[in-house]
Amino acid sequence: MRTILALAGAALAVASTSLGAKDEILVLRPTFDRSALLSQAVRRCAIADLLDQQLALELERTVPGQLKRLGDPDVGIVLKIRVTEVFGSSGGAWSGEKGIALRAELLDGGRLLQSEEFSRRGSGGAAGLVSGTCPVFRDIAHDLGENVAAWLGRVISTKGKER
Repeated sequence: MRTILALAGAALAVASTSLGAKDEILVLRPTFDRSALLSQAVRRCAIADLLDQQLALELERTVPGQLKRLGDPDVGIVLKIRVTEVFGSSGGAWSGEKGIALRAELLDGGRLLQSEEFSRRGSGGAAGLVSGTCPVFRDIAHDLGENVAAWLGRVISTKGKER
């Protein structure tokens, strides 16, 4: 009987944990799956830095004042970004499509609250006006930053209404 009550109490505590518009969110630097690191563009175009900068910019626009960059990743609300794929060869728009896929995870004390997968591709815009490989990846990182920020904004809005 104690076990059942303990499990019921734990389930209630988990169900009542929600993210609100005032909670601070620790945003971790993007990590990469081993296979994503095989792309030369990751190093050449500093894709980790591009994603980190664009995510920070777009997240600050969406959830101003709620983000922090330093803290214990096992405590509180944490946004983790894991890059699962980077593809595209050098040669700019002329060498074909480029892309980045990632998984965003929102955690509370290490427990998964929400996750979403995002993927964006690009080839240099209309008629290849963005011609370099790294500028194409910069545009993709910008789009992913907007997508993750919009998703996080929706999660916060939904969770805030549940309170």
